[in-house]
Amino acid sequence: MDRLMVLQKKLNSVSGQIYSSSLFTGVFGLLGVMMGSRFWFIPMVFFGVIPLVQALTKKKELQQQILTLSSGTLADHANPRKNRISQKDKELLVFRIAREKGGIVTPVSLTLDGGLTLDESEEILQDLMNRGYASLEVGEDGKLQYVFSEFLGKI
Repeated sequence: MDRLMVLQKKLNSVSGQIYSSSLFTGVFGLLGVMMGSRFWFIPMVFFGVIPLVQALTKKKELQQQILTLSSGTLADHANPRKNRISQKDKELLVFRIAREKGGIVTPVSLTLDGGLTLDESEEILQDLMNRGYASLEVGEDGKLQYVFSEFLGKI
């Protein structure tokens, strides 16, 4: 939570920079128009436009960091089991679900029935396929499915 507060403070600081550089852009632009001189456009660019673009870029980066950090925090709270399931338990879970489903498992079905994230489901299924316990095939509906031949037809 400390990191999130630091990012919020930086975001507030950047908002002040956006305000001041916008103000400089406006003032120097107005002086240039009112005085009829192009000279005022030079400080407008260097003291207004360039800092404004830099501040807007920094704001976007900070907002992305805050979003990433807060969504990660929310995901950790929403799924407290995340990263606590051992590899052995994941394998047993996959084998049980494969047996229940007659030997055919998709990442989505594993996610729904096993409580794993979709990334975890894809990862464990790919690992088991690489180790020779499953094969990847295209089903009649055109979807990719992992086939565990030991459990085919055993529902």
